[in-house]
Amino acid sequence: MRQGTVAGRTTGLRPAQRRRLERLCHRRHPEDGIAEPLGLQRLAAESRELGLPITLVVDGRGLCRLLWVGPLEQSGRLLEKLPGSPRRQGRGLRLLTCCGRTRQLAPSSQEGVVGLDLQPTLWLRYGAQPEPGGHWAASVYTPGATAATPWVSALEGDLASLCAVDPAQGGGTGAAPGAETSLGQANRRQGERVLLLALTPGDRSAAQRLIAELEGLVRSAGGVPVGVVEQRRSQLAPQTVWGEGKLAEAALEARRLDASLVVTDRELTPVQARNLERLLDLPISDRSELILDIFAQRASSAAGRLQVELAQLRYRLPRLSGRGRSLSRQGGGIGTRGPGETQLEKDRRAIARRIERLQRDVRQLEAHRARLRQGRQGQRRLALVGYTNAGKSSLLNALTGAQGPAAALAENKLFATLDPTTRRLQLRSPDGGGRPVPLLLTDTVGFIRDLPPPLVEAFRSTLEETLDADGLLLVVDLSDPAWPEQRQTVHTILDALGATMPRRLVANQIDRCPAGEIARARALDPDALFVSATSALGLQHLREALLDWPPPIDEPVVAASAVTGPGAPSIPATPTPMALQLGDTVPDFTQDSQLGPIHFYDYAGDSWVVLFSHPADYTPVCTTELGEVSRLRPEWEKRNVKTIALSVDSAESHKGWICDINETQNTAVDYPILADEDKKVSDLYGMIHPNALNNLTVRSVFIIDPNKKLRLQITYPASTGRNFDEILRVIDSLQLTDYHQVATPVNWKDGDDCVVVPSIPTEEARTKFPKGVTEVKPYLRMTPQPNK
Repeated sequence: MRQGTVAGRTTGLRPAQRRRLERLCHRRHPEDGIAEPLGLQRLAAESRELGLPITLVVDGRGLCRLLWVGPLEQSGRLLEKLPGSPRRQGRGLRLLTCCGRTRQLAPSSQEGVVGLDLQPTLWLRYGAQPEPGGHWAASVYTPGATAATPWVSALEGDLASLCAVDPAQGGGTGAAPGAETSLGQANRRQGERVLLLALTPGDRSAAQRLIAELEGLVRSAGGVPVGVVEQRRSQLAPQTVWGEGKLAEAALEARRLDASLVVTDRELTPVQARNLERLLDLPISDRSELILDIFAQRASSAAGRLQVELAQLRYRLPRLSGRGRSLSRQGGGIGTRGPGETQLEKDRRAIARRIERLQRDVRQLEAHRARLRQGRQGQRRLALVGYTNAGKSSLLNALTGAQGPAAALAENKLFATLDPTTRRLQLRSPDGGGRPVPLLLTDTVGFIRDLPPPLVEAFRSTLEETLDADGLLLVVDLSDPAWPEQRQTVHTILDALGATMPRRLVANQIDRCPAGEIARARALDPDALFVSATSALGLQHLREALLDWPPPIDEPVVAASAVTGPGAPSIPATPTPMALQLGDTVPDFTQDSQLGPIHFYDYAGDSWVVLFSHPADYTPVCTTELGEVSRLRPEWEKRNVKTIALSVDSAESHKGWICDINETQNTAVDYPILADEDKKVSDLYGMIHPNALNNLTVRSVFIIDPNKKLRLQITYPASTGRNFDEILRVIDSLQLTDYHQVATPVNWKDGDDCVVVPSIPTEEARTKFPKGVTEVKPYLRMTPQPNK
């Protein structure tokens, strides 16, 4: 028989104290009683001496499995120390706790969470010493039925009398031995049990739609949503999003419902995710990670798997963290004696290399699909777009008559389609005369609200199938109460992708929609077409409408060059865009500097970054700028911003230039200046114009957020110095609007009034912003800055 373990706050224990605790740990308790009174009295003496609570974990046979010194704070640490298999751990465990110096016997919220993780049948808690009259206060607690009462007092009385109570009776309505284990095994067979954590708006119907969508995502990922904890807050907590009280309630609710995962309704920053995992003591998955997981499960083709892996790595790289061995130093230096890089740094570098390889593969995929599209030139092409699970694949199958292996996958699941599917459709005029008109119809991946940017970037080659079409058929599901919001979401995403081709609304599920929805859709879009893909209603009318839609448009006229004839320069019709666009994930790199090699993602960490470039060292305007950035260091630190400069000269040249900067600007430059001699970073970030006659790096500023997303890019002429006060103002605006549903008006400064975003109704805005909302116009509403 394996002996129990002494664990917890054992550092600093004297050998005699440790031996006494080990003897208490090896003491056996009766099977027909809760505990052995003399052993608990000796445990109380040790608790008084140490000034700490002490807990015994006793199994159904009366054997002590673990003695824990100190408060119960984290389930993971305690469960790691608990010996025995999970089957034996779950057989009628009892917790026996001497509460130490506190007079409060009821478990705290954190202790209650850890206690529920152990799944005991009862919990005996008693004071460290008897009262003056000899009465030794004690209480027996059993698991409660709600998160508001996670533990209920089943028995109260003297310690000696409670110790003699049969555990089966003392547990009251508690679970029978082994019941929790059986329940947990059944739950695992059904799928991972998930608790949803949501921050909902004031509009109850909108909140219900958002939660229903999140539940659908969880089910599509193979999870089982077992409960929802929601909160309405006018201001987000920057570190945790939700308030600590609501998070404590969520932790208890997760234990009560036997949830093994918590999913949030919004994307979290790496810091927020780590804070939530620490407070809830459970794995956390945000909405973006959930969508990426669904895509990974649905990807069946090599191209789909390639794009999903790239999106997942881009998402996870800034969130990579570790502890223990992953943060320990590897051998480095001569003879591998010195402190080398950490395992975490090696993992990040390996992921960065993998991302580079995947990006090359994706570019090859883009070229392949571009060749396929080139082969379809001269044929009319339409694309089906819409919210996920709106019925696009079903409509494609119904229009083309595809069945069996030739049919597109149509399931009642979110994101059932990942790869574009193109089918030929033969259209005939209503009178049956004339030759059939061929049409290529493409089914594409569905959209969703707040589509993760890494996913949009990775699936750009797939979305280009949409952008290359002659027209877009926007499919909505009229049976979904949220279809107007879904329609607007799709329009917004298409606008962001630069889709300028004609669009036409196709309202699906007319045989299942509530009365009045068809009239509502016709009022929103008079040219809408109404069909039911499953019952074939309206399909013939749709085919007839597509005969002459979209109408032909004239080809754009490309202006000719003013210089003609042999030897005239070749000028492209439109300038080649810069490599990065706002919202893109910026590429990682490793480059030398005057401070040594800089691994960009490692340097950035969880901070904002201002990256600004210079054409060369010893330039007068740039000298003043570098000094100003150094003087503004307190302002950068206040906003959690790191600065990094770039010049195309060597690191040794930088060191000499820095001496001049410090001398002339009366400052001390202590941030890195990249030595981009090979112009690798300049090319990577599009700082060299493709039509430039030289290779000088332009004077650009990049503002990059903790998720490694490009939030602002400004390019300055060589004659004009950069205004870093304006850059600080922009960062203030970005950090404010990331956490509050406001925008900043013209010439806004920190502390000024803000604009309420148009998506919030006025009544909801007055609730969300208690400082007041001033309605200048129905579309222009002002409110005091929320976080002031």
